Amino acid sequence: MSSGIIDIIQGQIPRAPGIELATVIQASPLIIRLDNEKIMLRAEDGDLLVCEHLLEHTRTYSTVSNIKDSDVSYWQETIDHYYEYPDPNQLRHRHTHEVQQLTIEQQTITIHYNLKAGDRVVVMALPGGQQYLIWDKVVVL
Repeated sequence: MSSGIIDIIQGQIPRAPGIELATVIQASPLIIRLDNEKIMLRAEDGDLLVCEHLLEHTRTYSTVSNIKDSDVSYWQETIDHYYEYPDPNQLRHRHTHEVQQLTIEQQTITIHYNLKAGDRVVVMALPGGQQYLIWDKVVVL
């Protein structure tokens, strides 16, 4: 058989899912180009699924920070209580605070991140080869 016929036959065989590299061609609407195939895939055509961490998103979190004996655990309050002590020679409200722990509960953070043109991404063909999942952005060290 000639190589042209083999290429046609191989083109009819569904691709096995695998990890590939791609380049973001356009950020909005998202278009990527697969490196090995030179195929353009468009999010608006339903070709792409994108992991949420690659897009702007919000998260709710709670945290506890132990800061006892750190540089930020002590401060002196120096508010001038003029109405309580109008005479400057009288006692002013001055004392030291010691903080042992800071607790933040149910705070919301917004991650302002979006893929941009030129970004390199890792993609995987989903079974059937009709959609690709963008796993993550990659960089060359």
